This record gives sequence, structure tokens and C-alpha cells, in this order.
Amino acid sequence: MMKLMWRWGVVGVALMAMGWLWWVRQPAAAAPAPPVLFVENVGQFDPAVRFRAEAGGHVYWFTEGAVYVDGERWEMPASSPITPFNPRPTVVSYYQGSRRFERVPVWGGIRYRGALPGLELAFGSQDGQLTRRWLRQGRAVTLAADRDPLTGWVEERESRAPVDWPFGFSTYLGGIYGDEGDGIGVGDDGSVYVGGTTTSLVFPEPDQAAHGVDVFLAKFLPDGSDLVYAIHFNPPSSAPDYGYALAVDGAGNAYLGGTTDSADFDVTPGAYDTSYGGGTDGFLLKVDADGSLVYSTFLGGSDFDAVLGVAIDGSGRAYVAGSTWSNDFIGTVIGPAANRSTFVARLNADGSNLERGVIMGGSGQDEATDLALDGDGLAYITGWSTSANLPTTPGSFSPDPNGGTWDAFVFKVDLNASSVVYGTYLGGGEEDRGAGIAVNSGGNVFVTGMSRSDDFPTSVSGYDTTLGGGVCDFAPCPDAFGVRLNAAGSALVYGTFIGGWGDDQGTDIALDSQNRVVITGKTQAEDFPVAGNGYDSSLDGLRDAFLAQLNSGGQTLLYGTYMGGGNIDEGQGVTIDAQGLVYLTGRTDSDDFPTTVGAYDTTHNSIEMDAIVVKMTLTDAPLPTPTATLMPTATPTTAVTSTPTHTATPGASPTPTSTATPTMAVTATPTQTATPGASPTSTLTPTPTATLSSTATATTAPPPTATATTAPPPTVTSTPTVTPEGGEWYVYMPAVFP
Repeated sequence: MMKLMWRWGVVGVALMAMGWLWWVRQPAAAAPAPPVLFVENVGQFDPAVRFRAEAGGHVYWFTEGAVYVDGERWEMPASSPITPFNPRPTVVSYYQGSRRFERVPVWGGIRYRGALPGLELAFGSQDGQLTRRWLRQGRAVTLAADRDPLTGWVEERESRAPVDWPFGFSTYLGGIYGDEGDGIGVGDDGSVYVGGTTTSLVFPEPDQAAHGVDVFLAKFLPDGSDLVYAIHFNPPSSAPDYGYALAVDGAGNAYLGGTTDSADFDVTPGAYDTSYGGGTDGFLLKVDADGSLVYSTFLGGSDFDAVLGVAIDGSGRAYVAGSTWSNDFIGTVIGPAANRSTFVARLNADGSNLERGVIMGGSGQDEATDLALDGDGLAYITGWSTSANLPTTPGSFSPDPNGGTWDAFVFKVDLNASSVVYGTYLGGGEEDRGAGIAVNSGGNVFVTGMSRSDDFPTSVSGYDTTLGGGVCDFAPCPDAFGVRLNAAGSALVYGTFIGGWGDDQGTDIALDSQNRVVITGKTQAEDFPVAGNGYDSSLDGLRDAFLAQLNSGGQTLLYGTYMGGGNIDEGQGVTIDAQGLVYLTGRTDSDDFPTTVGAYDTTHNSIEMDAIVVKMTLTDAPLPTPTATLMPTATPTTAVTSTPTHTATPGASPTPTSTATPTMAVTATPTQTATPGASPTSTLTPTPTATLSSTATATTAPPPTATATTAPPPTVTSTPTVTPEGGEWYVYMPAVFP
């Protein structure tokens, strides 16, 4: 009898475990698509317009006498008053030179009253698509086609969003013409900030002049389902303005830098420079967490000036870098600086004063393309130069140019002393350009960009020491590169190419807490390296964006993937949050760029480019201190193969050993901790206690396996494993999506 009861007990536990596994593996319900935003006209649009909306790749303009769809006019039978309903929390602001329209009312729908005798016409949204309904005394009615003045208008496109795309969210962002994301940041609360450039028109009337190229700044909810705010900087003149660089501070303030040719660009009273200098000016603006403009200032002199890198220190001071032709911008000059030269400057917290600044350059043309900042307020820049006499420093990695027409460079600058700490060229015998830079707490610098040089400085143990090959524009096709310099700037820790046969270029780089970098860019290579369960293993269009992750020593490509649709896609900016989640922005001309269900905008809006915004977890990325609850399972048999204890190197997490009992009945609640520099531990109750060694491999014989779930967010449906990574060790949970 006891034996029979024991057997039925085992069967009962097994059935419970199988039921639990079935339940947790059911697909999660898709998040509802956000409603369409109906933006009220308070003066920012043509006076005839009452409301504006975008949905399904179309732009809608609502006047009292007509509805416009992508510029095509649909007459209403009678001039009808419009009443909005369902106010929305999203903040939308427009800055048009001296005309400011802040916190414009946004609604979830509008009604035309008396559009037909006894009827009203209501516009709203469902599943992210614009809807229209005829109502009689609040009840929906169906009109015959010959009575409906809107019969035959454009049909909405369906979302192409796959339900199983393994990312947090992916969304388009844009209007009917060209838009691109150039800078991306993430706040402490997980909100996602994107800045860039737009050419989408304001109102499609024949006599409405195009506004040219303008700047935008947007903030998304952490799940990407809706906009917190969207700001359009649209000076009255049609001169071009470009947003290039974005940074976010701990309070959720966003800082956007770029260039403007608009003398009427919106600047704020009391800002450092409120007068347009001429040529092209740089600019920097600050927007608070609620979407209100804090300050906006020109940056530059009487000639060409561009802000291309922005970083913020703990006191809210903004550091900017870029290039300048102006000899009346900053007084401290290092090197000949005879033509276009780099600059680095610092503004105080309220943007009223340029506290420090230096111009650095040689006799040729030089440009700083990105900026990083360490904890001591020292600035690091990369970029490109045609100068053979940059003010580099003796003892640096490469104080002399390398023979190419363009060389990349790295400079470390002390603004308080107005001096160069170190400066070095970086390149080979062909064209080399730096594009993105990051710095760790120890002062090691990480750089990406593009190189056509087969003698670009790679390391013996670098992941790829050979230029990919091909001919592009009568020159060797470039590869992206990843480089790490030591803290003194005197030696290469690693150097590697990243690419295939064809054009590959790195555009931005981000660094995680374990000194692993993620690089984004663009590729035309059909053999771009895909690694670490990369989502997409093939080139889908003319050009794809890419993501690549290198380990801390540069020997291993931990993750590599294409990212795109059937046309042109490019990665422009990337960042990583404290949890190791990766955020990407860029641009796409693909109708089938892979978006996610429930994201803000899942359809391509433009006849040109749309911006893209993506949040994702790399398969091999570590996760911070998850707490896992192990559910009951049947009695498994566990076989453990172990090797002797690994001795950790400085800076790497120590590796525990492994001890296990072959047969165990598990009903446990383990707590996991993954902290850089500390041993991950796992405690199971009841026995046994298992501690995994550096190369321990634990296999559990089926049937069922343990299922760990982490309290949301994030949610984990996986057994933790210990994975080696270039001599470093860490615990991770694969496929975690907040």
C-alpha cells in the first residue's frame, strides 16, 4: 500500500508539473495597440485645420468643411462644428521660432455634428487604426454607399507585426515624408528618448510651403506602446536643421544637439547664445521629463559649426563636441587648427554660460563625431581627420598619421586645464573614420567606425583580423571596427574588424557593466557575421542595420544579427541601460521592418524613410540580480560533470565549484544573484545544494524540467546557466523581456 501511495504521489507531482509547464508556455496576449492621437490646432497648423492625426501610414487633416487624407480632399455635405472627446495624456509641443505651442491638447477622437441631417460622424481608433462611424442619437448606423460622402476613401493598411519577435518592442516613428532617429537614450524609469530629423510636411495644401528639414524629440513609455511627448522644432524659415546627438540625465531631462541654418531657430531668453552667428550654427536644447523646453541655445561663431556629440555630468552640465570653421567661437586653440577643426566645450546647468572650451586641429580638416565622459569630467572624443599634424601626444598609441587620406583619432581632454591628456591617430593606409566612443570606469576607451585599410591595427587575438573584401566606389569596401585602448591611450587592448564582403560601417557604440560593447551600423554584406542566436541571419534588402556584441577582450563575437526589411535599413544610435537591455534607433525605407504587436506604430508611414526605435535583450546579455521561483516538478535524475575550480582573474566574477546528488525531488524557491565581481549562488530547499563550476554541465533527464519565473518585470522562463565569456563568468537568464 505504501509503495502504491508513493507511486501515485510521484504521478500527482508529475501531472502538477506538466500542467504548470503547459500554463506558463501559453503565448502571452498581445498588448493592445495605442489609440490614434488627434492633435488640436491651437495655431501651429494652417488656420483652416481643426485637428490632425496619423494612422496606418496616412496623414489626416480635419477642417469644418472637409477631411484631407494624404492631401486628397473629401468634402463634407455641410460645414460642421467639430467636438473632441477622450483627452489623451501624451504631450505634444511645437517650436516655430518665436512662436511656441507647448502642451497642445491631444484627443482620442472627434465628432462632426450635423454632417448629415440627424447624423454625426465620429472618428476614433481601434487596434491602432483610425475608424469612422455614423451615429444617430449615439447609436451606430450604416449608410448606403451613395449617401456616404467618404465612400471609397483610402483603406488602412494592416500591421505586419509578428507576434513572436523576440524583442521588448519595435516601432516606426515618423510622418509622410523622411524621418530618421540619430540619437537614443533611456531614463532611470525605463522611458525611451529619441531625437533626430524630419522632413514630413505640416499641411498638404498646394500653397503651403514645405518647411524643409527640421528637428524632433520624442519620449516613449518603457514598453514602447505610446508616446509621452513629441516635440517638433520647426522654424518659420525653410532652412535645414538636423538633430544628431542625444543624452539623458538622471532626472529624465533630454539634451539634443545638432546643426541649424535657421536664423529664427527657437532659442530661449537668458541662454548662452541667442543670436545666429551665420553659415551653419550648432545648437543644444534641454527638455524636461514632462516635455517642456528648459533652454535652447546656439553654439558657434560666424562660420560653420556643428554639435555632433553630447554628454551630461552629475551636476547637469552639458559637454558638447563637434567641428567648427569659426575663429570667433572658442578662444583656446590647441594645434594649428587652420581649417575645419574639432571642439569640446562645457555649458553650465541652466545653459546660460559656456564655462570651458577648446578647439583642436591640424592643417587639414578634422571633425569630432562623438563624445564620452568619465566620472572625473574628462572628455573623450573620436572622429576623422585629414591632417598630418594633429596635436597628438608623445607616447600615445599612434602619434603619427598612418598614410591614409583619412585617419580616425581619439583624444582625451581636460577642459578645466584646457589641455590634451593624450591624443592618438587610429587607422591604416586607406580611409578610416571614428564614429562612436564609450569609456569605462577605469578610463579604457572603446571606439567604432569604418575602415578601408587592410592594415588597420587589429590585435592577434581579435575576433577578425582581416578586412572583409570587395570594391566600393573604386576603393576597398569598408568594414566596421571595434577598438579598445588602455587608460593611458598608449596601447591597443584589442582591435578587430566586423563585417563581410561588401560595405559595413559602424555608427555608434554602447558599453555594458562587464566591458562588453554593442555596436550598430549598416551593412550590405551577404556574409555579415551572425552569432549568439542572432535574430536574422540574412540580408533582407539593399542594406540592413546590424547589431554586434563583442566580449571584453575583443576575441569573441557574442551576438551578431541583421535587422531590417526588404529595402534600406540603417542603425544610427545605440545605448544600453543598467539592466543590460539594448536600445536602437535609425531609419528604414522598408514596409516590412519587423515591428512588434502593441508597439506605438507598426506600419511604415512614409514614401521615404521612417525612424525606427527598438528595445531588445541580446541572448547572451547578463541580467541584474533576478530572483527566481522554481515550481514543483517530478523527481528528475541529474547527471553533473564537473572540472576543478576555476581561479578568477581580476575584474572577473569568481567561479564556484559544483556538487550535486544524482537523484532529487525538487520543491524549491532559489534566489539568484548576478553581480559583477561576485559569485552567483543558488540555494535549493530541500537538498541537494548545487554550486556550478566554471565548465560544469548540468543535464536533467526528461520528463519534465524546472521552470523558473522571475517576479515581473522581467519574466523569466528558463533555467539559469553559467556561461563562459572570454575568461569572464556570469549568470544569465536567456530571453527575458520586460
